[in-house]
Amino acid sequence: MLGRKLLSEQVGDAPQRFHALMGLRRYYLHRGRMQTAHELGKRLIGLAHSMQDPVHLSRAHMLHQETLYCLGELEQIQRHCEEGLAAYDRQLSHPFNLVLALYFDAFLHQFRREAHAVEERVEEVLQISLEQGFALYQAWGTILRGWSLAERGKESDGINQMCKGIAALRSLGVERTLPDSLASLARAYGKVGEIEKGLILLAEALDLISETGERCWEAELYRLKGELLLKQSETNRDIDDAEVCFRRAIDVAHRQSAKSWELRAATSLSHLWQEQGKRDQAYGLLHGTYAWFQRATTRRSEEGPNAA
Repeated sequence: MLGRKLLSEQVGDAPQRFHALMGLRRYYLHRGRMQTAHELGKRLIGLAHSMQDPVHLSRAHMLHQETLYCLGELEQIQRHCEEGLAAYDRQLSHPFNLVLALYFDAFLHQFRREAHAVEERVEEVLQISLEQGFALYQAWGTILRGWSLAERGKESDGINQMCKGIAALRSLGVERTLPDSLASLARAYGKVGEIEKGLILLAEALDLISETGERCWEAELYRLKGELLLKQSETNRDIDDAEVCFRRAIDVAHRQSAKSWELRAATSLSHLWQEQGKRDQAYGLLHGTYAWFQRATTRRSEEGPNAA
């Protein structure tokens, strides 16, 4: 944690200090120093408020929600997104902003497991990144391209692309997103039956989140570990360990209010229980988790399209 005033906060005018702090926050974020990035984000918001500049205030809030996402503090994200959007609504056409938008759109489609949509966005990301020299987004785009290929049955090509992208991240000294990148690679290895490789990658990813605090994918890492243990399931202990992983995934997701991760983990555990003949338990678990989505949909419908 930062307990002293930074040099970047003592020199230059306010806009210069803002950009210095912004760069420092990004450095620590990508290096996996999440708590330091979090504190710098709060300082950015404070500086932006003192400047009374909507552009800087918007950027500060949007950057801070990025750190909160990495930390798995999902309940706080909406407030910062809303404050950021309220402060600034101009359109930007800079190539970096376009790459940023395309990449996060692809990332959203990855969550939805829409491989073709991911591939479409990623090709644009890679083209612009190559032209503009955006090495980081070229690495991230390569990993997403590999995920898309693996999901569409081209596992070997997908694994090669993901390995290439992960190697590029490491060469840049970037640890941010490594846990989810390793998870995607582990999933692909699981699909081709290389279970041990997948489990080794997941162990590395879980070690990383303990070191960096980037916990947004923690629940999914445990769920994937459980799935790979079930595929291995040479002994009853593998099955027991898989159930422990699924329960851990549910607990983490519940604590983070990560309902999609919670539903995925509950689905995996309920499938296991069904195979063990525990149908009532499986139904109860899945029904209880899914009910949250039903309530949320009903509430949103009642609030109407103009609800915040």
